[in-house]
Amino acid sequence: MPQRRDIVARVLDLARSDITVDQAEKTWFYDLRRTGGLRLTRLGFDAMTRAGLQHWPISIDWSRMTKRMILEMNRRIEWPYYIRPKPPELILFSDREAVMAALYGDLERWLGSLSR
Repeated sequence: MPQRRDIVARVLDLARSDITVDQAEKTWFYDLRRTGGLRLTRLGFDAMTRAGLQHWPISIDWSRMTKRMILEMNRRIEWPYYIRPKPPELILFSDREAVMAALYGDLERWLGSLSR
């Protein structure tokens, strides 16, 4: 699993941005702890797409989404991801994770299958 700082530095290089890695980390991710998850804020999602990174949307059902599931995503998803409110989608920046999530067809079951 790549380190968050490495991902941010590479995206900044691709986007040719003049902000620092520290500034980007503070504005791009919800969890600011060093060991925090990779859930992106809107600014982080915009930065990733401006850098030209491919992403894959997975439809989600908000009525089944729980706080525990969001915590599990924070712990288990290994690449940056964004939760789009409208239309409700989980946007993954890993093709492997996107394929597996789509094959499971159920977010909770897919999260349960991921290693800790």
